[in-house]
Amino acid sequence: MRLDDLRAFREVVRQGTATKAAVRLGLSQPTISERIGALERELGGALFRRTGRRLEPTPMGEALLPFAERLLSLEEEARGQARRALGLGARLTLAATPTTSTYSLPPLLRQLHQEHPDAEIALRVAQPDEVARLVLDHLADVALNTAAVVVPELHSELVYSDPIVLVASPALRARLPQPLPVGMLAELPLISTQANTGYWRAVEDYLARHGVRPRTAMDLDYIEVVKQMVWAGLGVSFVPHSAVADDLRQGTLVALEATPAPALCRPIYLVWLRRRPPEGLAAAFVALARTEFAARQPWRGVTGRESRRPAARAWRAAAGKLVSPGGLA
Repeated sequence: MRLDDLRAFREVVRQGTATKAAVRLGLSQPTISERIGALERELGGALFRRTGRRLEPTPMGEALLPFAERLLSLEEEARGQARRALGLGARLTLAATPTTSTYSLPPLLRQLHQEHPDAEIALRVAQPDEVARLVLDHLADVALNTAAVVVPELHSELVYSDPIVLVASPALRARLPQPLPVGMLAELPLISTQANTGYWRAVEDYLARHGVRPRTAMDLDYIEVVKQMVWAGLGVSFVPHSAVADDLRQGTLVALEATPAPALCRPIYLVWLRRRPPEGLAAAFVALARTEFAARQPWRGVTGRESRRPAARAWRAAAGKLVSPGGLA
C-alpha cells in the first residue's frame, strides 16, 4: 500500500471529486484515478460510489480513511525528525482560512522567516471546518481559524477580533449623508460575500433587526473581488477591516459610519492540539502571532489615528463580548 495512493484517496474524500483532488495535489486527473484504482485492486473492493456529481466513500472507504490519515501523519512526522537529526532547518506546517492567509498571515511569516531563515514553512489554506481537521490529523502544527470549533482535542485561543466595516467608493460616499442611517442601506446595492464568509449571517441579522431588506447586487466568493466591485462604484459591502486597511489608508475605499453601528467582528483563533503544545518553531510562531495581534488597534480611521467616535466604541464593545457566528472564512 503506497503512501502516494493513500494521499490521493484522502484528497478525493476531502474534495468530493477526482478533478478537484488532482488540482489540490498538483497532479492530473488520470493519475488520481490510477492511484485510487491501484488501492481498490489491492484491497479487493470499491472505495467510492458516485452520488450526483460527488464521490462518496463506501463503507470500505470509510474504514480505510482513519488509517490513511494516521499513516500520512506519521510520514510527515518522520520527515521532520529526520531533518532535525541531519541538522537541517526546522519545519512548520500552518493552516489558515483564505481571508486570514491573504491579509493577516504574510507579515507574520515575513517576520518568522527573518528570525529563522533556514526554517521550512508550509501553509495549507482551507475553510474553518477543514482547518480544524488538518490540526486534528497532525497535518498542521498550528492554525489560524475564524470559527470557534469546539472539539475537546483542540486548544483554541482568541487572539484578535477583526471589526467588520461598511465600505464604499469615495465617489459614492460623497453622495451619502454621514453618519448613514441604516435604513438607507435598503436603497443601496449591496455586494455580499454570503457564499464564503461566516460573518455574513451576523450582517443579515443586523440589517433584519433594523427592518432593512437589502438589495443584493452580487454575491461573490472572494473579498478581493468584492473590493474591486466596491471600488468601481457598483455597491457597498461589509468586509473585515484587515482586508481593507491599506485601501482605507490610501483612500481608494472609504468607511461608511452606519447608525446604529453594526458592532460586528470576525474572530481569529490560534489552534493546536491540546496534547501537543507548540514547541520550537511552532512556539515562535505562536509568540509572534500573539504580539502582532495584541498590537493592532480594533479600529483606525483613514488617517491612521484611532477614532473616538461612537462607532469605534461599538467595535471595541463587540470585540470584548464576541461570540463566533461560525461558518466560513
